[in-house]
Amino acid sequence: MTFNQEMKVCQLALFPLLLNDSALQGDIVGLEGHLQQGADVSTADARGRTPLHVAAGEGDLEMVEFLLQKGAEVNCRDVERETPLRDAIRSKCATSCYMHYAFQVVSSNQPEMVKFCICNGSDLELRDAYNNLPVDDARRLGYEDLVKMLTEEAQRQSQKRAAKRTLED
Repeated sequence: MTFNQEMKVCQLALFPLLLNDSALQGDIVGLEGHLQQGADVSTADARGRTPLHVAAGEGDLEMVEFLLQKGAEVNCRDVERETPLRDAIRSKCATSCYMHYAFQVVSSNQPEMVKFCICNGSDLELRDAYNNLPVDDARRLGYEDLVKMLTEEAQRQSQKRAAKRTLED
């Protein structure tokens, strides 16, 4: 095996970690560099987590938009059958607020991230390994605004599917 072939094998082995780390750090320039070196934007790590899962979970709207523009699959699933939308619902992007001598973590851009995922084709009917829908996560976490948004959008998606089936019949 030549040196260049060995380097390519090393790159392919490291790309999932490098891409997810770039997504975690919000490093679009670094991620673009990995893509230029031959990485696939939808490359998953051992747990099936893609850069899109990571960016959505971090609440990094700019990174999510970049990844989708580069061809990332919005409904990709990890080994637990989790999608980036589910990560957006449980977004870690947070600010701390001082309240009664304790810090409370409040998501700062969660609704925008969830809305962005929905507008870019996230399927609200995809269930996780425990048979839960995305709206079930929002309900369990007490995010009533997200429950409302997800419920209304699920109804719209259902109506579109029904209309499409009617046209096909």
